[in-house]
Amino acid sequence: GYLIYVSTGGEDSGGVGPITGTSLTLTGLQESTLYSFTVVAMGEHLPSKGVIVELKTSWAPTITVSSVTQTSLTVSWSEPPPGEDAFSYKIAYDYLGPCIPGSDKGSETVGASTTELELPNLQVFGTYNITVSAEIGIGRIVSSSVNASTLSAAPTGAPQLLREVSTTATTITVEWDQVPCVERNSEIYGYTVHYYSNSTGESQSVTVYKTAEEKLDYTASELTPKSTYGFQVRAINRNNMEGPYSSPVEITTGTSGCISIGVFVGAFFIEVLITVAMVI
Repeated sequence: GYLIYVSTGGEDSGGVGPITGTSLTLTGLQESTLYSFTVVAMGEHLPSKGVIVELKTSWAPTITVSSVTQTSLTVSWSEPPPGEDAFSYKIAYDYLGPCIPGSDKGSETVGASTTELELPNLQVFGTYNITVSAEIGIGRIVSSSVNASTLSAAPTGAPQLLREVSTTATTITVEWDQVPCVERNSEIYGYTVHYYSNSTGESQSVTVYKTAEEKLDYTASELTPKSTYGFQVRAINRNNMEGPYSSPVEITTGTSGCISIGVFVGAFFIEVLITVAMVI
């Protein structure tokens, strides 16, 4: 096996080993610091003469993100240590999600005296990978990266394709598609279903706690037969911020003994009436 002794600044940091392989990764070292490594092979009787190697760890900028809003954030980074000079910095950002990765990216190069930059016009509730690259010599680039997210906001879009699923004399079932991803601005936690009677004006709002991945539907009950009701739905995020209502859809309950079922046939929506025989 082998023993590896580590020292820096004339101080011995102790040994590592024995190890059986021919490579070792050391973590927790200080950046831009000269280390001395002594490798000793352990034989059956006596250790071998040590082989000494000196290596200097590299410096990379430490990134801090602050002043985060719904559409912007500020990136700052550390300066090189004494003995290192930065010629310029390149700050690059790349959108990771939750919608289409890579749909928003950009970069900006600043001078050596700049250690802070605001990134404006970002997507709401977006996660970005931010990389700061420092040019500290001709052809020598060191970089660091972090992930950061902008703040959430109320949905700016409404649920899509609100439609009838089925009706009876006293119930109406509706379903809808989720809000388009770029208009959610947050994680959707639920939906408010608002429905009202065209004849009496009476209305009711019900919160349905469903995620965007669940089946999105609701059944209104205890309705009046042969009556028309208007339905609308809007999304709610985890901070109870609500988006706009969808356009209203009017649906009429059936007569006693009939069930209406709405189905899609290709691109067309067809309502089918089924008469139920009442056995007494």
